[in-house]
Amino acid sequence: MLCRAQLALVGVVVAAGVARAGEPPAPVIGVVEQLPHPPARAGQKPRIAVHAYDVDGAPAMAGAMDDAAEATYKSDDRVTLVPFWDLLNDPPTTIAQALGRADLAVVDAEAAFGTMDLGKAKELLKGAIETYVRYLPQLAVRGNGTDPLRDAWIWTSKVRFFDGDLDGAKEALRYVYALDPKLPWSTKTFPPQMKKIVVEAQLLVEALGSGPLLVDSEPPGATVYLNGVKQAKPTPADPQDMPPGPIYVSFERRNYAPQTIVYDHQGPDPANVSHTLLRYPNNPIALINRARTPLDKGDKPATLKEATDTLGIELLVLMRAQRVDAPGEPVGKIRVIGWLYDARLDKVIKRSERVVAETSKDEAATTARFVARDLLTKVRLDGVDAPFPEEKQPGGWARFSAKARDDLGRFYRWKGFWWVVGGASAAIVITVVGAAAGTADHKHGIARDVVLLGGN
Repeated sequence: MLCRAQLALVGVVVAAGVARAGEPPAPVIGVVEQLPHPPARAGQKPRIAVHAYDVDGAPAMAGAMDDAAEATYKSDDRVTLVPFWDLLNDPPTTIAQALGRADLAVVDAEAAFGTMDLGKAKELLKGAIETYVRYLPQLAVRGNGTDPLRDAWIWTSKVRFFDGDLDGAKEALRYVYALDPKLPWSTKTFPPQMKKIVVEAQLLVEALGSGPLLVDSEPPGATVYLNGVKQAKPTPADPQDMPPGPIYVSFERRNYAPQTIVYDHQGPDPANVSHTLLRYPNNPIALINRARTPLDKGDKPATLKEATDTLGIELLVLMRAQRVDAPGEPVGKIRVIGWLYDARLDKVIKRSERVVAETSKDEAATTARFVARDLLTKVRLDGVDAPFPEEKQPGGWARFSAKARDDLGRFYRWKGFWWVVGGASAAIVITVVGAAAGTADHKHGIARDVVLLGGN
């Protein structure tokens, strides 16, 4: 499955060989796909992305600043906003399509099993499980949660059983009952021939019992998902009671690639899982981080051209919330600074900043919105290294004409417009008719009667 990002980490977890208790978790297998971005064609709007530097290790504030600036640029018809993380991860539409294809693959695997085409069923189920695991947090928030992954493992156990792979069928059942420990034996779910190994798997889960699982990461502060369910606290997360068997542990943290590992939880004894988070392949964020010092000094950041080429964008907005520690300044002030970098010119074309009195996430986001708007105000976005064309001031006659039009427009919109116009028109008609009648009466005596008859 291809995504439109240039760098995509394929988080595929090896199902076999999961870590045992007391051993490090199984490693994540990462496959890097190099997908070049097409260059912007003449006449196309430049593509722009936003990235805020973390503030003293506070990714939530940086994320709020990202969201605020992106909302500003989303409604700007001069640029095409590309969310920064969509350039590194698969965007939501791609994920939804991939999960949909996995659903269809399971249906096709059922059909292949019905005709005993076990080889085809195996391949379809393997691909579906890899997709479900790769997008497990996104799968879990769908209407039926992680049931599709559980069902794919159920079908895998049946295919392996009828293919003569008894150990493989038992291993698949361990995944089934780790995902759904209360799944009952039923001939609607399993064929009668599998009753013995299914009941054994159930009894083993009951005998071992659940136990607390504590998850940590390096660096800490990662969002954790256990079997696709988001935990309330980031790492180090609070212990959670989990069933025995292979547990999917997913990690998400700003500036790190999302990952999923499998940990073999042995049961009632407390267990600890600690995982070192992985950077993105050919990490463009490292290039952006190295540009921070030159930006602060007002120097040319040499690494931004490589970063934007990797991301495939023409414009990059960088933001930073910097604490203000000047003498006499109130405690808690921060300065939000923004830079607009144009990859076509390889230069920062504008800098803007604002000081905010509080360091709350909401206040920083509001300030970031103002800075984002200012960065694109009166600046060329066409990649031409030239001053922004100033608007010509209109001449005296043009200003007089414009003012006259404005005055007439305000008069027209006035609620008494028709009363005044109607009264003035009636006065003009009466005056003209009266004048005409008087003239006609002086020259032709009969004219007065004609006018009076017309009036009647």
